[in-house]
Amino acid sequence: MTVTDLSLVGAVQELIQEYAARHGLIVAFSQDIDALEPASTLRRTVFRIIEECLTNVRRHASTNIARVEIACDAEILRLEVEDWGVGFDPHGSDHRGLGLQEICTRAALLGGRAAVESSPGSGTLVVVELPISIAPTGKVDFASETPLGGA
Repeated sequence: MTVTDLSLVGAVQELIQEYAARHGLIVAFSQDIDALEPASTLRRTVFRIIEECLTNVRRHASTNIARVEIACDAEILRLEVEDWGVGFDPHGSDHRGLGLQEICTRAALLGGRAAVESSPGSGTLVVVELPISIAPTGKVDFASETPLGGA
């Protein structure tokens, strides 16, 4: 089964079970989108972002515990993936890997935003906000330092 065969919630639950079985990753999952089934483009994007975040936890965080939360209101789907691992300096050039850039690119292409909060020794929080009705922008601004929810 893939994200195209399952609901978003079902696909994420299956992904979390796979990471638990293969890598021993314990993921607390919460969501409030049972009544919403996003369009396939949004569904695939959210799934791939979660997959990339869990891969980063497995490879870099030095922890086996993470949290995934999906919430939405009438206009925005909000995704949070958090770990309590070793953290890193997100502004340091040696930690701006392709995975984080891909997350930002995927969000920007759908008119959304992604932010990474981390510091050495403090774990990592990735927050992504995507419009439920997608209007692809085709624009990607890697230089944007504006945090979500503020100027």
